[in-house]
Amino acid sequence: MAFRERVAESIGITLKEMDGFVANGKEWPEKDAIEPFLYHSDCDGILTCNECSTIGPRLAEIILSWTPKQPEDYDIIFGKLLVAAMHECTEEDADLVFC
Repeated sequence: MAFRERVAESIGITLKEMDGFVANGKEWPEKDAIEPFLYHSDCDGILTCNECSTIGPRLAEIILSWTPKQPEDYDIIFGKLLVAAMHECTEEDADLVFC
C-alpha cells in the first residue's frame, strides 16, 4: 500500500482520501493511465496484458521522477522490477498475477 500511496502522491492524489478507499471519498481527477494500478490489491488478483501495456510505461515515468529517499530506495528498486515484469507480460501476451 505504501508504494501505491507514493505513486498516487506523485500525481497529486492522496490515496486514503479517494472514493473507493474511504466512505464518501473524493472523486478521482482526470483519468490517468496509472489509475487501475492504484485500485489494485497488493496481494491478489491480476493485471491483464492490456493493463500492463498502459500501466507499465506510466509507472516507469513516475518512478523516474522520484528522488531516492535513501541510498537504497526500495520503492524505486522494486518499482523498476514491477515495470520490467509488466513489460515482459506485454511482450509475452500474459497477465501479471499477484499472490
